[in-house]
Amino acid sequence: MNQACSLTFSTCCSKLMQGRLEALPDFEQSIRNDPVKLLKAIKNCMVESVRAQHPLISVTESLIRLVNIKMHDQESPIECVKQFKEHHDVMISHLGKDSLDYHTTQTQACKDASAASDTSANISAAKKKLRVAAWDQWMAHLVMKGSDYP
Repeated sequence: MNQACSLTFSTCCSKLMQGRLEALPDFEQSIRNDPVKLLKAIKNCMVESVRAQHPLISVTESLIRLVNIKMHDQESPIECVKQFKEHHDVMISHLGKDSLDYHTTQTQACKDASAASDTSANISAAKKKLRVAAWDQWMAHLVMKGSDYP
């Protein structure tokens, strides 16, 4: 495993990329000797061109790229979905999947689920189901929105 990481780091990464990776706070502890974490870190560093300027810039840029993705004329739907998934993964690495939780708890459906359930376990399960559904619906909306426009 260490050889795979060393080989990937030394031969597949430019000096600039190596510097970005080594600047990550958990590089020595968890990324250096774990090939999967190393590849994920490389992916994030490749997408984050402005990461060093300010931490929230990369969060904002990843969200903008996800929301504004568009399918081009010569692009197949499969290529568009693949590009969407890449942007989706980067955005999740910044914000997680719980960014809609507050919005979901303010909906009438969530309030109705709280009133209809009799135990706190049932209320928690109902709210979790609504949060997951809200996330999935938002992602589906973004994919459809991006494929509607040329």
